[in-house]
Amino acid sequence: KQRNLVETIRHKNKHITQLLMDIESMEKENNALKLKVVGLQNEAAEKSEQVALLSEENNNLKQAVADFQERIVVLEEQNDALKTQLMEMAADKQRRDEQLDQLGVALDSRLAQWQELLVQKDTELIELKQKLSQMTAQFPNSYMDSTRNHLTNMAQSLENREEQIEELQQQLAQANASLAESKEIIAQLRTQLKS
Repeated sequence: KQRNLVETIRHKNKHITQLLMDIESMEKENNALKLKVVGLQNEAAEKSEQVALLSEENNNLKQAVADFQERIVVLEEQNDALKTQLMEMAADKQRRDEQLDQLGVALDSRLAQWQELLVQKDTELIELKQKLSQMTAQFPNSYMDSTRNHLTNMAQSLENREEQIEELQQQLAQANASLAESKEIIAQLRTQLKS
């Protein structure tokens, strides 16, 4: 009977020892799992922080893209406005060039007319002087008395012609001066339009 009791106690002790070993092993495994859980928690925290940073960077990137798109729209509008303004300036320059060309043609035509008229008046003056000289040479003094009024009228007409010629010469000089001034203005305007 005592032997059975000893055997039972020994068996119990062995069982207790096994249980203690199992408990120790489980505690080690539990500690390892705790360490693993802590590591996973730390890793999760790091991942969460990285996700937050990436989310912030993504939001910043979206805002930057929106800003760039808005800037592109503004620049395109400004570019279109500049193109329209450039086309208007080109059309205005063409109109001004045409007007300047027409003005130059008109001035040249007017100058040619004055010059032609001056030549005609000079020719008439020469012819009148020749007629007067011929009449003076052909008729004696007695006959000249009877035709004095006619000669006086011719002299007056000649004087009027000379005055007209002088006036035309002055007008021609003024036209030349005006033409030179206009050509200078045209040259200045063309220089400004080109620049």
